[in-house]
Amino acid sequence: MGLRNLTPMILAALMLMMSWGALLDAVDMNENDENTGALQTADVVFSASDPGHIVFGQYITSDDCTFCMNYGSPAHKKLKTDWSDKYTYVSLHSANYGDTDDAESGNVNPILAVNHLGETSGAPKTSFGDAHSGSGSYFMTGCGSNTCWDSGFSPGGRTHSSYADYSLGVGQSDNGDGTSTITISVDYVGSGTAPLSTYTLYAAVTEEVCHSHAYTNGFKGGHCWEAWLLDGGSHVSNSGN
Repeated sequence: MGLRNLTPMILAALMLMMSWGALLDAVDMNENDENTGALQTADVVFSASDPGHIVFGQYITSDDCTFCMNYGSPAHKKLKTDWSDKYTYVSLHSANYGDTDDAESGNVNPILAVNHLGETSGAPKTSFGDAHSGSGSYFMTGCGSNTCWDSGFSPGGRTHSSYADYSLGVGQSDNGDGTSTITISVDYVGSGTAPLSTYTLYAAVTEEVCHSHAYTNGFKGGHCWEAWLLDGGSHVSNSGN
């Protein structure tokens, strides 16, 4: 596919790397003190709690959505930073919040991502675990802080209880001609016979930092949709390529 510098994102996203840091609190130094005022470390405190497994979110956002650029996108980025091995999401980023089901958002055949969630307008909104509009607490509307999505993430994000019965693998190789080959595999690792003979995977190519979908104030969110990966090695994007 002719998309470059894009990161493949998929529901279980096992290739995610984990990054941890520590906050350093400076200690005032007394010039008359014989001790040299060493820096002290403090444990990182997360507002969200560990869901115990991977959580998947679909984020409806728009170029001109003030609450999205100020709170909604920073809140998703914070969850991703704090829980890099437990959280993955796709930003369905439309041109304006009055029409969130445009092609730019990933609302293209055969996926129609925004309509699939029961939406046509309004942002910011987040669906955890493919929850549909109006279905309950895992479809969240509105955001006014950088922790606004935590209450959907921390309880488990509507991830199915059988998540541990499956193993997912994702590989990407450069073809040397401006295209990449992305390979996805899924295995049943639970006990007994697999409950299904075929499985449906939600697979997308996203832009890790949304340079192509900057907000009107210049802020750039994360994981913006660029293409759907389809059966038979095909794909579909906003441009139709």
